[in-house]
Amino acid sequence: MPILVFATYRSVRAYDRSRATADRVRDEEMRARAKAAVANEIDSSLRKELTQARSALFELADGAEFTPDRRRQLALLDARIRTALQVRPDEAGILVRTAAFMVEQATSNGIVVRVRSLSDSHDMRPVPLPLYQLLLQAVLGSGDVEPAVQVFTDGVQEFLTLQGSVAGFVAAGLEPGSSQVFDPFTVQVDEVDEGSDEITLVVSRTLLSAPAVS
Repeated sequence: MPILVFATYRSVRAYDRSRATADRVRDEEMRARAKAAVANEIDSSLRKELTQARSALFELADGAEFTPDRRRQLALLDARIRTALQVRPDEAGILVRTAAFMVEQATSNGIVVRVRSLSDSHDMRPVPLPLYQLLLQAVLGSGDVEPAVQVFTDGVQEFLTLQGSVAGFVAAGLEPGSSQVFDPFTVQVDEVDEGSDEITLVVSRTLLSAPAVS
């Protein structure tokens, strides 16, 4: 009987190890497929934007007038292309993904966005929904001011900066000089320069692996 018990135990253990390995391989394959699907979606979107941009440029080369509408069309396409080129589905963190969604929503509503560098720490801790909604409201309420977005990190913190209209920020509840906390993020709104209708906010958070400050 002891031999049978031991043999059965070893069989069960072998099955458990095999199942664990199979589950791990399956999870890795699912993650790989998900990344591939996102990458394919981004690549498909990029190809579409590039085709439209080439078409518009060919029309201009053939003598089409560079009207305000054509300028806006090219600017919208440029924002989408710049975003797609910088968003890598296997590496982009939540701040880059948030910025990309802001650009998508703005350009879909005919708002031109000046897309600067989009490079973060790859941290996927989520953005609180109220902050997410606040940023969208600010960028969509930009009025005549073309918003500008940038994401970067200094190795200790990561940042998302958004430049937009004073009126749009105030309408979203972002008063000049104010500060709000959406744990673990802090939102700091700059003061307005005299005579300017533009304003900048900075969203920041400390990285999980940031070194202690002495």
